[in-house]
Amino acid sequence: MRWVLVIALITFCYVVWSPLWYTLQYVGRLLPPSWSAIPTLADPILETLVMSLIGTSLAFMTAIALAFPAHRGLAGSIYVYTTARMILAVMRATPVLVLGIICVAALGFGATAGIVGIWFHTSGVLGKYLSEAFEASDKDVLEASEIDGCTKLQTYLYVMIPMQMNALISYLLYYYEANFRQATFLGVVGAGGIGLYLTTAVGLFDYGQVGMIVILIIFTSLLLDMTSRVIRSRYL
Repeated sequence: MRWVLVIALITFCYVVWSPLWYTLQYVGRLLPPSWSAIPTLADPILETLVMSLIGTSLAFMTAIALAFPAHRGLAGSIYVYTTARMILAVMRATPVLVLGIICVAALGFGATAGIVGIWFHTSGVLGKYLSEAFEASDKDVLEASEIDGCTKLQTYLYVMIPMQMNALISYLLYYYEANFRQATFLGVVGAGGIGLYLTTAVGLFDYGQVGMIVILIIFTSLLLDMTSRVIRSRYL
């Protein structure tokens, strides 16, 4: 039994403690951060934020458009419904980093590739959420609108969307915040923003700048989270 405990302790030290120790050592090198780098990093962090806002806004509009044929009761045809669902599934299943690599190869380095990658993937995710939210709407209200002579498009635009407006805005706010982090990862593969600067700083062993970049990313994420909380508490 004693030998089992010794082997377990050695295994723990090798598997857990050793990598943890090296990680803590690396984190220690990031301190103190290079505060003088803030003016240089202001534009990249703003570019990352803009990538998230534009990509998510385009995705939201695309999801609104695709959620209509992806609704079983509004599609009008099983073939249209199935096609819309398949399109959303393909967009949702493609990882953002893979999209970033493809877009960088097709469009070149820069924020445009990141915006396209975020737009494509988020359109699929939001399209699925919105179509399911619309299908869960009160069917009595939908039937009443049809009895009043509304077309399916009018029912969608003037009944279903207003009914689910709070949920739609909540999804939008969440993905503004989530896609900021995605935009950071996309910068690592060359899609612009702060991620590109992070990769460069790591490659140059500029630990002070790496620490400053990490702090800016965390600070901006927290700021977005606080902003979305304020909007939800006051207006939703």
